[in-house]
Amino acid sequence: MISALESIASIFIIIAIGYGLLKSKLLPESASGVLNRIVFDVSIPMLMVTSVYEKFTRDMIIDSIGGVVISAISIAACYLVARLIFGFYGKDKSGNSVFSVLFSFSNTIFMGLPICVATLGQEAAPYALIYYFANTTLFWTMGLYFIKKEANISDGRYSIVGGLANLFSAPFAGFVIGLAFVFADARMPEFIFGTLKSVGGMATPMSLLIIGMMISRVKFSRELVDGKCIIALAGKFLLLPLLTAILMNYSSIPLIMKKTFMLQSAMPIMAQSAIAAKKFGVQEERASFLVGMSTAMSIVVIPVYVILLQIFYV
Repeated sequence: MISALESIASIFIIIAIGYGLLKSKLLPESASGVLNRIVFDVSIPMLMVTSVYEKFTRDMIIDSIGGVVISAISIAACYLVARLIFGFYGKDKSGNSVFSVLFSFSNTIFMGLPICVATLGQEAAPYALIYYFANTTLFWTMGLYFIKKEANISDGRYSIVGGLANLFSAPFAGFVIGLAFVFADARMPEFIFGTLKSVGGMATPMSLLIIGMMISRVKFSRELVDGKCIIALAGKFLLLPLLTAILMNYSSIPLIMKKTFMLQSAMPIMAQSAIAAKKFGVQEERASFLVGMSTAMSIVVIPVYVILLQIFYV
């Protein structure tokens, strides 16, 4: 329990530093964008390569397939529950597709990956990407399909195939390269492995700094808070972790995978939700607000879940 609290304290000290750097104007507004590119396109891919290469075997990877299924079922079930709830809630049905996405999808890379690594160790990184794969696949297919359908867009700006193309990001490429080394039983030169691990090791602290910068920009507005917003936040922080826990209770996946999936399910709302809402013109202002608000709320929510993991997953 003490080690978990120390990990949480360390995480939020780094987040506070990022918050202070932007609030005090020691760094310009553009700094977070530059750090984003470095983390997402350079550091995280290298972390994925070294984590899979160092921590996984062929048998472990094959055994992880069940984890993809569990995470996908929990996210899809949460999305269907959200559609039902918002379908019955109130007379105004506009934006239900966006609110259902906000309800169900997590920020698994910039929030989930560094926090899982910081609290559970580097061995959690590959499992965090397994959840990311299920989360991102469903978002770019099922989630965006229904947003587009509500927006009545029929000009070809979005397709399932186009959505799937978004899966092949730099972190995912790093994951695939790591898998290739494991299945080929190839040995990486020590100096290359050391270089990749050093750069990959920067992913967690830099991501936490970025989170602090994101939180510094959050502005609370009473006009944007309504029943649907509260339901979306409750679903994201309560129902999705609950569904994930129930499904994992009936599975035989490794303990570290269970802990990683629970933390990933409790992460704040996926940032791409706001981007999609803006692109298709559906509840874009509330989507952006809820992404920021859920990120700020995670300062309280994440420590609670870390402590619960120490109690129930031992």
